[in-house]
Amino acid sequence: MTIREIIRNGKGRAGSNGAWRIERIHPLTPGHRPEWKFATVAQLWHYGALMLQWDITEPANPDVFDYGMGNGTVSDQGGMNTAFRELSLPYYYSRAGGAEIIELCQCQRFDFPHQHAPACDTLIKVEAIWQA
Repeated sequence: MTIREIIRNGKGRAGSNGAWRIERIHPLTPGHRPEWKFATVAQLWHYGALMLQWDITEPANPDVFDYGMGNGTVSDQGGMNTAFRELSLPYYYSRAGGAEIIELCQCQRFDFPHQHAPACDTLIKVEAIWQA
């Protein structure tokens, strides 16, 4: 299976030796806030690193959504960017100058994914997103 397929299915393993995996957890397990009223939470793991957590029914739900940086590898970057695209989340995992997650602008001002710096109205085109 591919990373794209396991994210769509909400379960499974992908990559070399199953390096990427999806685990589903019930939000009422220890360590999670009991007021969460969501049926299922999915977690994307790369080897032993939790990379992404989201609500299956509403991926951008801020009460559940969380991400990690992993080890900052090319594989981390590729897997996370695939996940962000598949879940329609406006983020990009960048390794330029060190690993970081960039929130992409949703302003619809341009017809390509980009990062917008509102304070100075500067535009940063995120080239790698075009390579899907």
